[in-house]
Amino acid sequence: MSDRKLPLDRSERILNELLKIPVNTICCDCGEANPKWASFNLGCFLCVRCCSVHRKMGTHISKVKSVSLDSWTQDDIDVSRERQTNKERVDDNDKHYIDC
Repeated sequence: MSDRKLPLDRSERILNELLKIPVNTICCDCGEANPKWASFNLGCFLCVRCCSVHRKMGTHISKVKSVSLDSWTQDDIDVSRERQTNKERVDDNDKHYIDC
C-alpha cells in the first residue's frame, strides 16, 4: 500500500479514463451527466450536489474527492477501480438512483 500522493496531472488522467466508462458518465446517485467528484471507497462518481450529501454522511461512510482538484494516492485509485469492477457486474435491472 502506498500513501504517496500521485502527481495531480497523472491522477486526473487516470480518473478521466475511468469517467469514460459508460456507467461513470452519470452521477451514481441522481443520474446527472458529467460527474466530477468521486466516492473512492464506494467506487462511484458523483455530481457536485450529491458530493455534498456524501460529505455530510462522514468519512466513515463515504470518502469523497474531486477528480481534478484533490490529490489522490495510488491506493485511492486502486480501491475505486476495484469497487468499479464489482459495480460493473451488477445487472442493469438492479441499478437505481437516489433522489437527493
